[in-house]
Amino acid sequence: MFKKSLFAFFIFLIISFSAYYFIYKKDKSFKNEKAIFSLDISVLQLEFIANDSLARTKYLGQTIELVAVVTNIDQANNVAVLDNKLYAFFTKNLPANLESGKVFIIKGRLLSYDETLEEFKMDHSTVVQ
Repeated sequence: MFKKSLFAFFIFLIISFSAYYFIYKKDKSFKNEKAIFSLDISVLQLEFIANDSLARTKYLGQTIELVAVVTNIDQANNVAVLDNKLYAFFTKNLPANLESGKVFIIKGRLLSYDETLEEFKMDHSTVVQ
């Protein structure tokens, strides 16, 4: 009886630890991930205008690098607006070298595209250059 209880307890522990690591696994690190696409933000917008469904399957959820001019910076929310078309959300504080009016290469995961406002959203953003 004792052996069966001990065996059941160890099986319970194994299942519990497995479930914990499955549910609470670490977030994917986008900072070290290589960008799949590297392009200008105007080219990206033209692809979405030309064929929205194809561009969504190609770009959304992918790590991409975009070349654009920083047009607005929101320090409180860690957001930078690029070319008045892309909202780049940074996970930590905004980089110190990020300035309005300068051209930067921003890498991150493209989240969404709003065809009505013609705006993009990107999270896990980092400045490449």
